[in-house]
Amino acid sequence: MEIKVTTFPMSDTGLGIEAGYESDAAMVAAVEAERAAMEPPLLEAIKDYERRMMRDFLFGFGKGD
Repeated sequence: MEIKVTTFPMSDTGLGIEAGYESDAAMVAAVEAERAAMEPPLLEAIKDYERRMMRDFLFGFGKGD
């Protein structure tokens, strides 16, 4: 399997404005600041949950174990 990573400038989808922020970039910055302020055990639990969600999305529920 080959993975290619491509980067591009963030475009504004309007979701940030819908969520009450100035832009998508402002919303992302706020989320990053919230995560930076979390206690390590909570942050690790959230990262673990996100890893499991991504695994289930890519491989199907319970298939990536």
